[in-house]
Amino acid sequence: MTARVVRARLAALGLAALVAAGGAVVAPAAPAAAASRRPGPGGPGAGLPTDPVADAVAPVIPAGTPLAAAQHWVEQALSLRQARLTSLTAAVAGPNDASPADRPKLAALISAATTGIDNVLTTVQGATTLDEVRTAAASMVVSYRVFSMLSPQVRLVLRCDALLAPAEKLQALEPGIQALITTEHASKQVTRRAQNLYRVFAAELQSLVSTVDSLDTQLLSETASSYPAALGAFAAARPQLAGASAELGLARVELRQMAALFAGARLSAAPGKRLRSMVSTGAV
Repeated sequence: MTARVVRARLAALGLAALVAAGGAVVAPAAPAAAASRRPGPGGPGAGLPTDPVADAVAPVIPAGTPLAAAQHWVEQALSLRQARLTSLTAAVAGPNDASPADRPKLAALISAATTGIDNVLTTVQGATTLDEVRTAAASMVVSYRVFSMLSPQVRLVLRCDALLAPAEKLQALEPGIQALITTEHASKQVTRRAQNLYRVFAAELQSLVSTVDSLDTQLLSETASSYPAALGAFAAARPQLAGASAELGLARVELRQMAALFAGARLSAAPGKRLRSMVSTGAV
């Protein structure tokens, strides 16, 4: 077959560029822009997880994913976790009602996770194989669970403390309230009403503190390895904390009602004066 015939047939197939001037068949040059294409549907990085904040299960990095694309995806996911940890650190630092016992515990949990996530990032950046990236990505989720575990844990503990702090202040008023009821020369009806209010007030605070203290201890005991069982504990804690918040509100109302009962009485006892002062200034 002559070169002229070969060129004619290749031209008919749209492959004339495969034939050099002398009639020899040559390989086509690689497209110059191929290396600079961004990963996209069907391109490098296709098949990577779409949600970088998901941490229910370890992310799946498909075989054949370019190393650079896998590293970029995991680095992005780690960056989002670093941002969340920074936010949690600020939340714990305050200002808030975190207890002297809980604040350092929460700070330690966040610090450990921050160090771990930073170490995972260093590993990913230095990875030379896809398996190394896969292992690091799995550790990012399974070892730390920043979004599914640590975030709700920290926020729920802070919510516990936000309820315990004012409840304990109210409990500290109980001796003064008892003294007020005992020493004020009020009518029997007023005294009886105040005693009833006080009993409800004290019982609500005791229930609140007992419930929230227990929740606080349980929440602080959870770790990344508690997943997914801890999610049930978190879900159960929310309505209990809502109930405790309602109890706190009722206790405040009852305190004001007790103070109102003695509005015209002579407050000779120092505890009674302190009670009236706190109510009038809105401190409770």
